[in-house]
Amino acid sequence: MWQHREDPEANVLVDAYVAKHYYYILIISGLYPKMDKRNRILSTFQLMMYVIILVHQMVIILKSTITIYGFSMVLFSQNVHLWLLMQVALIVLASCVWKNLSMFLVHRLLANDFYDYQEPAANGEDILRSKMKTERRRLALIPIGVAVAAGVVLIVTPIVDLRVGSFDFNSTAHIFDYHFPLPYTKYPYYVEDGFGFCFAFFGQVACGLLMSAIIAGGGFLFINMSENVCLQLMILNNSLDNIESRIEHLYSKLFGKMDEDRMDSLRHDNRYAYCFTKCLRKNFEHHQVILKAFHLLEDISSLPVGSSYMTGTIVIALSLISAGSNTELRSKIYNTRWYMCSKEVKRTLMIFQEKTLKPMIMTAGKVVPANMETFTTVGGTGN
Repeated sequence: MWQHREDPEANVLVDAYVAKHYYYILIISGLYPKMDKRNRILSTFQLMMYVIILVHQMVIILKSTITIYGFSMVLFSQNVHLWLLMQVALIVLASCVWKNLSMFLVHRLLANDFYDYQEPAANGEDILRSKMKTERRRLALIPIGVAVAAGVVLIVTPIVDLRVGSFDFNSTAHIFDYHFPLPYTKYPYYVEDGFGFCFAFFGQVACGLLMSAIIAGGGFLFINMSENVCLQLMILNNSLDNIESRIEHLYSKLFGKMDEDRMDSLRHDNRYAYCFTKCLRKNFEHHQVILKAFHLLEDISSLPVGSSYMTGTIVIALSLISAGSNTELRSKIYNTRWYMCSKEVKRTLMIFQEKTLKPMIMTAGKVVPANMETFTTVGGTGN
């Protein structure tokens, strides 16, 4: 439970949002620990067990990987890849706990739908929301599908290696324990039978399930947050596209019907300038909220995205966020009747234009930009 002690109402709001949009995925994976008085002890125990299981298996895999290096480069690479996946799962789990407040603030914005214009929805906004909702559902299947596929590979690969693989396992039978789901492991304690066998066997199974749940939950979480930021940028662009109709609605609401036949006279109409300024100010405020959400998202995701770059280009592809719509805002603003605004509004417009010059691009570990250029470079190096 990403709690904010000074805002109990917001805590309830965020809880309701998580229950509606993430179901039980985040709770099972430990990414949304419930830290209220009733569940605090259980959630703390859950997190401690998850960390112990992952770290224990990482140590075992690391020792086994060092041992297997001299026997088979293929099996060595496979163990390294598995260790890196465990590392990603551990980093995602740690980031969600460490960035507790940032998580809370982002989801409070999501629960409140970012910004309320307090006016009828602009033309096309419902279509944007519907399309983004459909796309978000499709994208949510990616991390879940990847996690399921990874689980299947973990189960099937040892069977294939043992039955039809070319590696001579008899040469290492005295080193590794092949009767486990992950056979290329070397335990420092007795695991032939009894408690040692059960402990090692269920440790591997639990670690595999945890990796799948945490990586799937983290991917689902990241996709939902980043897609909502992109949606808000689209809504802001759409709002600027329809600024004339918004001004007309506000003008009619405050001063009566607007005389569109005498458009030239509106340039000197203080009432029209007031409505124009008010509508633009709402767009500026909305943009500030979007920037705040983006910086919170970057703060949360920087370390997990950085670890994903280390793990491979497939995970990188899931971590990309397309936020190019931010740069389109400059042209939207220029196409408005900005020349009819007061000097104060024009100065504000210049500040707004300056903020849109820098594209919204995630950075991995605060160093590497997570954009298509970097993805292409890494993908090219792999080839």
